[in-house]
Amino acid sequence: MSKKHTHTKRWHERIKAELAWVPQAQETGFAGQPVRVRTRHKDVVVPIWATNNVALQHILLKIYPKMWTCTRQKFHAGRLAGIVERYYREGWTEGQIAEELGMTIYNVRYKLRAIRNAAQGMWTNGKGRTGTRPRGRPRKPNNCTVESSVI
Repeated sequence: MSKKHTHTKRWHERIKAELAWVPQAQETGFAGQPVRVRTRHKDVVVPIWATNNVALQHILLKIYPKMWTCTRQKFHAGRLAGIVERYYREGWTEGQIAEELGMTIYNVRYKLRAIRNAAQGMWTNGKGRTGTRPRGRPRKPNNCTVESSVI
């Protein structure tokens, strides 16, 4: 563990201890407002959904709809929640998260991009909007009428 990482962790623990007496801060982490968290390389703008557990769960259910029953989706949803927790709430860098979870930096970046796209209402690859058109083959119209002629 690098010295800078322990300093950042201590800084966040101190901030959490100072905010412990504020009731809103206990529920949302940083009083529910978008905050700038200083990491080693760049400032990260923390979105509202990253500080709210209910909103994060809603986005995870959008990405992994069977996460309550399927063990594979449950594992990936938990990993994604851990990435969001460390990156947005605790201020870790992508490299620190990758080292902690045994992933590559590119994989961590992809997961963060995927959850940001899902929060904006797009597919996780960012190519389309969800809910704009039905997927799959179009159905035949059911307006066939049978005419009978009686002579």
